[in-house]
Amino acid sequence: MTINKKMEAKIGFIVQARMGSTRLPGKSLMKIGDKEMLLFLIERLEMVKHEKEIVLATTTSDLDDYLVKFATQKGLAVFRGS
Repeated sequence: MTINKKMEAKIGFIVQARMGSTRLPGKSLMKIGDKEMLLFLIERLEMVKHEKEIVLATTTSDLDDYLVKFATQKGLAVFRGS
């Protein structure tokens, strides 16, 4: 799912993540126990009483394709940019 004008009014949270970190590559999807770090954040945001969309913002890098796949499987909207 991509962001368009119609969705702009529905956005409640934008979560920025990328896989290409130099100090700890892939940390967004590293697991703490049995859950990915990004999933912990998503679940906490979903606890907030809101009617708005959670959007994952990431880069156009091929490395971030993993994040896009993860986010879409969780039902999140995705924005990719540089």
